[in-house]
Amino acid sequence: MGGEAAPAAADALRALLEEEDEDLTGFAEDAAVQEALSCGRDLREHAEEVESSLRAVERESIADYIKESESLAGLHTQIRECDGVLDTMESMLRGFQSDLASISAQIKYLQDESLSMNVRLRNRKAAETQLSSFITQIVVPPELISQICEAEVDASYLGYVQQLDAKVSFAKLESTAMTSACADIAPELEKLRLKSVQRIRDFLLERVGRLKRRMTNTQILQNSVLLKYKGLYAFLQSHAPDVKTVFVEEQLLADNGKMISFVKQAEPLLVPGAPPEDAAKVDKGAMEHLTREFYDKWKAGIEAIHRDVVQSFSNFKLGMDILKQVLTQLLLYYTRFLDLVKQAFPHGPPFAQYILSIPTLMNEIKHFSRNF
Repeated sequence: MGGEAAPAAADALRALLEEEDEDLTGFAEDAAVQEALSCGRDLREHAEEVESSLRAVERESIADYIKESESLAGLHTQIRECDGVLDTMESMLRGFQSDLASISAQIKYLQDESLSMNVRLRNRKAAETQLSSFITQIVVPPELISQICEAEVDASYLGYVQQLDAKVSFAKLESTAMTSACADIAPELEKLRLKSVQRIRDFLLERVGRLKRRMTNTQILQNSVLLKYKGLYAFLQSHAPDVKTVFVEEQLLADNGKMISFVKQAEPLLVPGAPPEDAAKVDKGAMEHLTREFYDKWKAGIEAIHRDVVQSFSNFKLGMDILKQVLTQLLLYYTRFLDLVKQAFPHGPPFAQYILSIPTLMNEIKHFSRNF
């Protein structure tokens, strides 16, 4: 044990000596020590002076601290108060931050509500506009009903039927027809349509009839009445297609009424399988008379039909359709009349030389149809 302790003590001593050497080296390098050595002063005296100076400085420092202790205490108090104020401000700012977050959320909610209300308002305005337009187009005012049913057919009446035409056309739209409102109003619209068609038909037939009267100024009547009311023709063409048949019959009956009446009466008597006594009822004398009359007047009759239609429907597409139907119907009636002649006279009629051939009649009809 003694042998092991001796080297350790020696090592500790060497370390202590090395540490002292380092301190001495440091002191030797100190400027104050070097100045004292260069002046030949005793280092102990110098050390005492330095220690005395340090104590004086320490006493002055303590005195200054005691002197400023009250100020430092006040400063400490102020710092603590500032810390309290800052804590209060921090709490207030946190409260403000929370309030601002709540206000921001409310503003966002109000913005969303405002946007939603604007959308609802636009939708309601759009719905109101569409509903108002729908009601305006589908509802028939009482005054329009009165005007259609009671007003005189004149220039103003054309405006009434145009309103009715717009409402009828609107009611026929698929989107409109599915509504209950249309189901309620459709019967009334149909009644008004039929009433207006009847009144316009009677009015125009009466005006067209004037063209066939003697001493009638055709040009004045055409310009002042027929052309003036071309909108009424258009209304009839849209809502009463059968009106063409009315004008066709009107034109044919004027010059060929007897032949048409004879055909309608004789056809049932000469149908295949009819009793012999029915065939005996056919007036063959009237048949010959009608044949001769048609042979003498057929060309003038077609010219008269052409003239009447041209005068009645000048500048109207409807005129071409009417003329074609009139001439076609004339050809059909004459063909049926010749069939009756063949049935009444199987071996040929004694008045065969007065029978106009179908090709001749067709060529003349084609000529007038092209020149309308």
